[in-house]
Amino acid sequence: MRHSRIMKRTAICSLATLLCGVGQGVFAHTTVRDQATEGKTAYNALQIAHGCENPANGKMLPVIAQSVVFPTINPVVTRSDGTPTTLEAEVTDTSAHSHDPLIVGLTGKASLVQDRNVFKHQNETYDANGNVIGFYSTRGNLQTNLMGLVPFRFKALKILPTSCANRVLVKIAIADICKKTFPPRAGTANLWIPANTPQFADSTIDGIGAPATLTINRDIATNPLDPACGAGYDVIITPSNEDVDANLPIKGYWRKK
Repeated sequence: MRHSRIMKRTAICSLATLLCGVGQGVFAHTTVRDQATEGKTAYNALQIAHGCENPANGKMLPVIAQSVVFPTINPVVTRSDGTPTTLEAEVTDTSAHSHDPLIVGLTGKASLVQDRNVFKHQNETYDANGNVIGFYSTRGNLQTNLMGLVPFRFKALKILPTSCANRVLVKIAIADICKKTFPPRAGTANLWIPANTPQFADSTIDGIGAPATLTINRDIATNPLDPACGAGYDVIITPSNEDVDANLPIKGYWRKK
């Protein structure tokens, strides 16, 4: 009987450890809180999971600023099945070229929602034509044992009916900044970007290779997948190195002097 109780207690402890490990893995990165559905404008948020860890002593520093870039300049568009593709989505508006997937891109789709729970100053990043391509926040102090939320809105995207895409995966480049040191190094910022770039070349910085992902799901009820598509595939839209280097540094705050 005693042996049975010990075995049960051991199993419970093991399960608790496993669940804790899963939870830590889920919230280890800066991520997008919710998935979205095509054809619907959605209010969402970025989840900041932790600050910057000093590699020398393990001390955590609070996030004091953040920069966010959506794929806009020569975005890299791929398919999960490896087939070459273009951006197989369109916005549901009537602006010029709104139905041309090569021209639309993701420019102007995201917008910042003012919220000063984490950062006292916030603003959007624009391209030369005044379109929103990202946003940034400064004057922050995210307590190192807590998570932070940065709300944003994303305009409706419509997956083309002729496409066999199940989902559009938008990769978002994010810098969680803990010190104004530029270029950043391990312990001064976490870089949730697709890969190292000429400006962000330190491969020891946490987050490189793990950008946040906004998942936009096909609405099967209104836009069913053609049976000829079989299982379908995902379309992945990733910021280019040029995009990250040009727009992730916050002008006048976190960039080369």
